[in-house]
Amino acid sequence: MRSFRREITVDKLGITPGQRLFSLELVHKMAYAKSARDYDQLHEQLVANCPKNVINYFDTNWHPIRAQWTMGMKFSTGCFMNTTNNRLESFNSKLKSVIDRYSSLENLLENNFIILTALRTERDHTAAIQVQKVTICSQPEDSPVFKYRSQLTSYAANFVVEQISLASNVSNRRSR
Repeated sequence: MRSFRREITVDKLGITPGQRLFSLELVHKMAYAKSARDYDQLHEQLVANCPKNVINYFDTNWHPIRAQWTMGMKFSTGCFMNTTNNRLESFNSKLKSVIDRYSSLENLLENNFIILTALRTERDHTAAIQVQKVTICSQPEDSPVFKYRSQLTSYAANFVVEQISLASNVSNRRSR
């Protein structure tokens, strides 16, 4: 969010303070959107209500890489309960929350293994829930979409279904 505040300014983009505040609030909501659908709705709102300079800046610099900075899309790309941009930073913060600053080396190692065990258990639990989820597919049982959804994880199936829908838009023309 610091990057947005630094770049979306009254001086740089020639906008009013009210437009800046509104734009930053929308971008903040987009960063914490729970799903791609929510993000798309907020992006449509940004395009409809924000100045052209803000839209151009956002669409050029941030929209193409939205999967890297939006929380909902980061979770959908397998960051299993890790919302930081650096896994080591996440692990370090968890260590610091459990281990006292002036603890002995023995205490440090003991707590380190406890944290590792807890993190691995959380990760395994999250993965097990993902595998055990049964997706409801509104497609007929003999359709390719239904067959892919029954064999793949929801994450992989979403990519395949998206490609199937894009393939239906492609026309096969023979050049002569």
